[in-house]
Amino acid sequence: MKIIYSCVVDGNPKFFRQAVLLTHSLKSVGVAAADILINLTPRAAPYRARFEAMGCKVRDTVLFGDGKYCNKVAQLRNVSEDVDFAVCCDTDMVFLRNIATDLLGREGRVLGKVVDFDNPPIDRFYKLHALVGDLPEIGEVACDLNGAPTFAGNFNGGLYIMPGQHLRALSETWEEMALRLDGCPEVAEVLGEFSWHIDQISFCFALSKLGLDYEILPITFNYPLHFEVPVQADTEAAELRILHYHDAIDENGFPAAERVRNNEIKALIPEVSEVLRTMITLQQDREPQPGAASRFTFLAGFHRSGTSLLASGCDAIGYSVGAGPLMAASFDNPKGYYENKRLVKINEAIQRDVNSDWDDIFFALGDQEPRLSEKYRLKIRDFLNQEFLIDPQPNYVLKDPRVMQTYGIWRKAIRAMGLNCPEIIFIHRNPLECAQSQRARYETSFEGKGEPFHYFGKDLRETLLLWYAYSMRFLMTLDGERMIMLRYSDLLTSPEPVLQQLADWSGLGRDDAQIKRFVSGFFETGLRHHERSSEELRQATLEIPYVYKLFQQLEALADKPQLHRQDIHAIVRLHRDPFAELMQFDFLGRLFSGPKQKWINERHRRMGGG
Repeated sequence: MKIIYSCVVDGNPKFFRQAVLLTHSLKSVGVAAADILINLTPRAAPYRARFEAMGCKVRDTVLFGDGKYCNKVAQLRNVSEDVDFAVCCDTDMVFLRNIATDLLGREGRVLGKVVDFDNPPIDRFYKLHALVGDLPEIGEVACDLNGAPTFAGNFNGGLYIMPGQHLRALSETWEEMALRLDGCPEVAEVLGEFSWHIDQISFCFALSKLGLDYEILPITFNYPLHFEVPVQADTEAAELRILHYHDAIDENGFPAAERVRNNEIKALIPEVSEVLRTMITLQQDREPQPGAASRFTFLAGFHRSGTSLLASGCDAIGYSVGAGPLMAASFDNPKGYYENKRLVKINEAIQRDVNSDWDDIFFALGDQEPRLSEKYRLKIRDFLNQEFLIDPQPNYVLKDPRVMQTYGIWRKAIRAMGLNCPEIIFIHRNPLECAQSQRARYETSFEGKGEPFHYFGKDLRETLLLWYAYSMRFLMTLDGERMIMLRYSDLLTSPEPVLQQLADWSGLGRDDAQIKRFVSGFFETGLRHHERSSEELRQATLEIPYVYKLFQQLEALADKPQLHRQDIHAIVRLHRDPFAELMQFDFLGRLFSGPKQKWINERHRRMGGG
């Protein structure tokens, strides 16, 4: 029996990483690499060499329909009709068994698992059916997880198994239905928030229109890890064929069992992840190691300085943010943080090793830096190999404000890997605006919307001193790195010129059309809050004039297209004494040091850190 396994990979690095896991899972159950078809959208073209090196068939595909949720529809164009079955699956699937034997005797039938939930509800489905108008009557079945009614043939889009003899007809009719639904205002009105399910709705209608024979597969062929499976729908671990993990992943991007209630299946998931981890390691050992052309750039900036906004801009101009999971958006950062979860966890671990935290003015590595550099060298190496260097891009950006405290450890680890010294993008904002923003976050946290993590910032002076400590500690760690400084205010008022300047500086090349698309989609009126003038900062820092002086100096550096070692050294020399006095607990230092250390200890206890 000839079976081809097909998936679509888009440009986001998470799809690349997922497809790597999918490929290794298929290989682990005996599927030949030549039977794995990787369809790359134009945005995913840089991944071609990596999949070809794994032995997969690689073909180009198009951004279909909306260019986001319907891309899988066009992959059938690349599948030959001489196969017995085409198994089209999402990238976030892991195969536990070779399903070839399951397909024996099912030739000629379309196979799939019913959707987990009624998305859209059945009443809206009937309205769509009437709008399309030329479809036969469709029966109802129960959804797998909530038991609500849905149309028969409304399969979960993670897995479609289609016989080769019907591929052309399915491909053409599926595309036709998807375009009819996607381009219809009446359909958009009916679907509302369920519009992103057009790909599987159109598949259901195509199946009905063609009148093809189909079979509903049990949950074992598409077992969700991202939802709790009710007891009545559950199965035995030994019966599982395919896992669908979606966003249920651990900090390393492997399937996780946090939402699984079945103890047998919960115990199985770590074993599966370990097999995949081993296969990836062996594959990497066979591939050429990244050379000096691989370049890491750290995006530095104090908390509430616009680092997330600039990181999204870096992603838009061609930097890779890595293949690992990113920190989720929150009420006070709804567009997302663009921070890799493992990067943050490593920085937090370093801070806890010296009994400190992100909001500690007096954080210092001191004489423990050599010990900590050695302790975290291999952890950082493994993290970069697994989350970044697995993604075949030569330019990577890492963003976490805490790196201003821990940068020396990261630089040593990267140099130990034989890579070039990192480059620095520094985003600079009036620290009084940062302090006002942090105070708002603090107040919102006490209203119950935030976390104890943000119980900091009530006193503006404390945040201003933290900004000063972050900035000085980072500047004192630098050793001639190639560096550019950008103003937050310029990024908001003139985003296109700022991103064009960054693209030119980075050497990535300027794509004005891509920058315009990003700006139109990401920026919005009123994005800037807590705007404060230089004079307001001066008035707020009369007790601590060195804060205002440092702000002025950084403002001057932001006018330079490229910073040099002497620019940084001049600032460090001028501020060495006031910074040392602050660290030795001057008046304000004494005011904040005692309560802060008690709170850090309490926070670590609450959050499981000690």
